[in-house]
Amino acid sequence: MPRPTGESRSRTSPTGGPEEVVLAWTHDCESVSAGTNEGRLVRRSVDGAWTDARRAPDGIRALESL
Repeated sequence: MPRPTGESRSRTSPTGGPEEVVLAWTHDCESVSAGTNEGRLVRRSVDGAWTDARRAPDGIRALESL
């Protein structure tokens, strides 16, 4: 691994890794919901399709189905 040269560094994504990851899951009788570190809530319906459901201002750390 090369040594740092003292030049400024910029943030980069890990090679091969996703930028958005699921941090929380929940389900009800009809679908599965997942919350991401980007604040996105996605739902998976009975037919297996994932759709955007809502956005939160920050990453979603926990979900509960009511």
